[in-house]
Amino acid sequence: MERYFYLGDGPKNDWLVQKVCERINRCRAAREQLARDFGAIKCWDYRGRITGLAYRKRMKDCPG
Repeated sequence: MERYFYLGDGPKNDWLVQKVCERINRCRAAREQLARDFGAIKCWDYRGRITGLAYRKRMKDCPG
C-alpha cells in the first residue's frame, strides 16, 4: 500500500511523516502477530478496533 503525505517542506515535516509511518507499521505488525497467534489469516477491524478474525475454514471448537 502506498502512502502519500504533503505537509510542507523541512526536517520537522520529515520527522512527523517518519513517526506516522512507524506507528502504522507497528499496528500492522501487531495485527499480523495476533492473527498468527490464533491461526487466522487476517484480523478484521472497525474504526481502529479488532472486531474479528478471518479463517480459511470453520474451526471445530468455536461456538456458532
